[in-house]
Amino acid sequence: MPDHIYEVTNSYLHLYVDTDVKLMYTDWLSLPSSAEYREAAALFVQNLQVYAVENWVMDSNRLAGFSLAEQRQVIAQLAPTIAASSLKKVARIISQDIHNRAMFEEMVKDLKNKHQAQVEIKQFWTYNEAAHWITLILA
Repeated sequence: MPDHIYEVTNSYLHLYVDTDVKLMYTDWLSLPSSAEYREAAALFVQNLQVYAVENWVMDSNRLAGFSLAEQRQVIAQLAPTIAASSLKKVARIISQDIHNRAMFEEMVKDLKNKHQAQVEIKQFWTYNEAAHWITLILA
C-alpha cells in the first residue's frame, strides 16, 4: 500500500483515505449491528480530523433496512464534527432504499440549519455518478 493511503477493513466496513487528494471512501461490507455502526461513526470522525479530509464518497447501499432511528441518532452525533471539519463535499451512494434517502435528505437540511455547515452533500444512485461528481471537484 502506498504511504499516502490509509486503510481499514473489518467484517462490516472498508474505509480508505488517500491523503494526497484528501479523499475518504467508505463502503459497508455487510449490515452492521448498532454497536458496529456507532464504532464506524467514531472511526469516521477520527479520520475526518486526523487526515483533514475534504471529499468523502460513502457507499451506503448495505445500510438499506438498517434502523432509521439508529441512523438519525448517529448522524446527529456526527453533524457537529462534519460541520467543523475541512469537508467540502460528501457523495453518498444509495440505490434502493427510498425511505433511507428521504431520511438522509432531512438530516442534511438539519445539519446545515443547526450547524451552519458549508459542506455540500449529494446522494447518487450509482458509484459512477458519485465518482464523476468527485472527479469534477478534484480536477
